[in-house]
Amino acid sequence: MTNSKPGFDLLRNQMAKGALWMVIMRWFMRSLGLISTLVLVRLLDPEDFGLMAMAYLFVTFITNVVDFSVDQAILRETNPDRDFYNSAWTIQILIGAGLAVVTLVMMPAVASYFQDDRVINVLAIIALQPVILGFENIGVVKFRKDMQFNREFKYWTYRKGLGVILTITLALIFRDYHALAIAGPATSLVAVILSYTMSDYRPRFSSRYVKKLWSFSRWMMLTNGSLFGAQRGDAIAMGRLGAADALGIYSVISTVSFMPIQEIFEPLNRALLPGYARFKSSKAELQNVFLEVLGLAFLAVFAIGTGLYCISSDLVLVLLGSKWVDGVDTFAWLALAGACMGLIFVMQDMYTTLHREKDASLIHFAHATTLLVGAFIVGSFLSPKFIAEVRFVIAFIFTVFMVAYLLIRLDVSPTRGLRLIWRPMIASIVMIFVLGRCHGALTGVPAISLICDILLGATTYIVSLAILWLAVGRPGGPESILIARLKILAVERD
Repeated sequence: MTNSKPGFDLLRNQMAKGALWMVIMRWFMRSLGLISTLVLVRLLDPEDFGLMAMAYLFVTFITNVVDFSVDQAILRETNPDRDFYNSAWTIQILIGAGLAVVTLVMMPAVASYFQDDRVINVLAIIALQPVILGFENIGVVKFRKDMQFNREFKYWTYRKGLGVILTITLALIFRDYHALAIAGPATSLVAVILSYTMSDYRPRFSSRYVKKLWSFSRWMMLTNGSLFGAQRGDAIAMGRLGAADALGIYSVISTVSFMPIQEIFEPLNRALLPGYARFKSSKAELQNVFLEVLGLAFLAVFAIGTGLYCISSDLVLVLLGSKWVDGVDTFAWLALAGACMGLIFVMQDMYTTLHREKDASLIHFAHATTLLVGAFIVGSFLSPKFIAEVRFVIAFIFTVFMVAYLLIRLDVSPTRGLRLIWRPMIASIVMIFVLGRCHGALTGVPAISLICDILLGATTYIVSLAILWLAVGRPGGPESILIARLKILAVERD
């Protein structure tokens, strides 16, 4: 790594602290979400989750396709004025209203595609969600823009916590899919109220910067829609080819398998974009900070992805119960696919920083199209496990391509890029071997076996990584960065 100027070191520390805040926030929220899921899977049947998955596949798809990403436009803008925020808020409201109209108009077609008329009832209820959420106070984006991540943490924690309580309460009352349908608009109303309570910004209607926002958002719309296809294309195929209960199992398994990776990298992204934007003036510094982030991402991806693959059987049984054991093999392959998607999440903000939204959009579109075609072909005559395998293979190919593209754009040599990956890759292979030989050796009780495997896997990975790092002379890289950050945190705590 090259020596950094003091100002850039300060920005790097702000990014690190911001990323830590976001990861803590997301894990806390996901802990609440996991509690909610574990309660709901025991109150409701797979068929209920399948119906909701059918409805939300459509709603989430059109939401992503028309998403202007106004928050990212604000974060990328150097000095957005009040009219910029107000224009973003105006667009947000109009999109919300438009989404509701499209949802209502398309209800019969969606029900016909999924071959289940109950989807119409669900869509009629959740059509209210985008209308309500469109009025969310745009001022909450200032929390990230000004790097006030503690305020961001409080906002999302309160929002998620109240939403979990509300959803579980509705499930106890209705005991079927109506509870999940009503929870959507209800939690959106909670979010809107909180946004005006926690931010003193008061938006007004404005169209001054609509054209400028469109110039940024047109490619982000394709990116968001394509990313959704890359994440959920397999479920779209499952919805057409399978029954509601099969889709319910696949959707819940997919959500749980992606959870650990998403809850690290999605909140990390909330801190990366405003940080990257401040490094744009120096290509060398931007290159260095991106390689730091990518190196740390590789450490996490190899550990979590391969770890979940190894413990999938006990994890599904312990967390979800016996009703969901048919999804064990599917879970294992989706965990690996989720690891690849985690890297894609990390790279997306760099594409935005480099003004390569168009390139990212086209890559994601190709990814989504390939997944949809592959899932439909395989799903027509093979089990969901093979759809998950196809998803992993396709995600892996496009992840490698996206990494290579960015390294070329940032003038990073292939050798320097490979230095980031070989140690975590070998450490993960050692972990797979050890867990494969030792799984179930200590006890046959799934819960205890799961705990033992997690501890053994984590220990094996960390020790293997440390040995490899020491063996090559403790070079600069993700391991040294992580140790340095931990030392800083220890000093600050003292």
